[in-house]
Amino acid sequence: MDFKYLPNLPIALAMTRHARERAAKRHISNLDLDFIIAFGRVISNGGATFFFLGKDDIPLEYLKEYAKLEGSTVLVSGKGRIITLYKNKNGSRQIKKKLKWHLGQRARGGSKNAI
Repeated sequence: MDFKYLPNLPIALAMTRHARERAAKRHISNLDLDFIIAFGRVISNGGATFFFLGKDDIPLEYLKEYAKLEGSTVLVSGKGRIITLYKNKNGSRQIKKKLKWHLGQRARGGSKNAI
């Protein structure tokens, strides 16, 4: 990877079989994954980490080449494995809503495994 700067730390992550299948189905290369992780917003939620790449997260010098990745999310487990990846332009908002919903379930005596 030859990016000019990396806001997030470059880390080597293993992928689950599910994540490899999703990446192949969505035509997301390893370089694309590196880009999402390097420049995406980091949102921690329930022991997992989401890397969400919004339009504003893509540096101008890479916008033309990587605009197709806008709205991409990479979900990484607490053990450092990529669990899945998906695309949703409202992903950042959705991730935060999920956390609030799960916390609400716990507060009301919901399942301990909710998160």
